[in-house]
Amino acid sequence: VPASIFTYVFAIDQFIENSIGNLAGPAVGILANKVFHYDRTAINKGGCAPEEATKLGMGMFWVCNVSWVLCFAFYACIHCTYPTDRRRQLAIRRGQTQDSWGDCKGACGASSDQDSVDQFDTDSDGDSDVDNAQVEAPARRAAVPAAA
Repeated sequence: VPASIFTYVFAIDQFIENSIGNLAGPAVGILANKVFHYDRTAINKGGCAPEEATKLGMGMFWVCNVSWVLCFAFYACIHCTYPTDRRRQLAIRRGQTQDSWGDCKGACGASSDQDSVDQFDTDSDGDSDVDNAQVEAPARRAAVPAAA
């Protein structure tokens, strides 16, 4: 994320996360009442109601686990699309299109994929982003056609 819009992106992230998170409480209540037939009157009698506690616990279990499965699915999708998105953003930052990787490598005169990645892959403070460069170099090697 470019430094100029980091606070904006963080604010949107927090808005989405907290908006969805605030729906968990009502979802547990609705699920316990409608699906597991939670009986509120059993609690009002003042006695212990382990059956009702189990029903409420099942509502919490399903809300939490469905949320975690959805979260895992979204992060799995991001994991699959991140390398392509990152390469596209690096190309945009350099003023090039995704299709011109081969031209860039030849024009830079770099001795290896690692050198060409280190030359362009810097973060906002100018330090080389070596960890990401080492991960991306094999992907670029496969994407750039070899010169005949």
